[in-house]
Amino acid sequence: MNSRESPGGSSAHASHVSGVVLCGGHSSRMGRDKGLIERNGIPWARIIYDSLSLILKNVLVSIREEQRATYEKVFSSEVLIGDSVDTVQGPMRGLISSFLKCDTDILLVGCDMPDLRQSLSHLLQLREENPDYDCLAYRTARVEPLCAIYGKNILKQLRDHHPETFSLERLLERSRTLFIQADENQTAELRNYNEPGPAL
Repeated sequence: MNSRESPGGSSAHASHVSGVVLCGGHSSRMGRDKGLIERNGIPWARIIYDSLSLILKNVLVSIREEQRATYEKVFSSEVLIGDSVDTVQGPMRGLISSFLKCDTDILLVGCDMPDLRQSLSHLLQLREENPDYDCLAYRTARVEPLCAIYGKNILKQLRDHHPETFSLERLLERSRTLFIQADENQTAELRNYNEPGPAL
């Protein structure tokens, strides 16, 4: 493994990054589409999209094609990316489909993380300071693959090494990844909501 545990080095060169809100999961534990669950009348996917739009020029929403009609009630069709690969499933499918649409690095965010705010801009700042890494990801009690930056060169790695054998966590571990140990505030922001409960 050639990953590192803490930030180091700096660079004046900023990377071009697109934001992608990942909404293509089946939400089986939640029992309904997580991206469309509302907080104060606003769907989670929209909350995350708006947070990313404050810091990035290009933000897209990754969906399964059967979700398109519903998501077009929340977003313009131009920002929706339908899954376009059949060789993989799950979050990896959304990541690869997004790479095929964007010739940039991708800040991938799960639709069930509506608390994210400062952790997003911090991740982008670290990307600017550390442009030579393939990926950047937070680490809490575990690696957080759904609030992470994936460099555009990762697509070639996936093509060369059969992406169906990878999870996002394994991809991060096998890549030159800068792991950022999350502090208390970041850990709170990185909470993902997978099941119904009063915290929603």
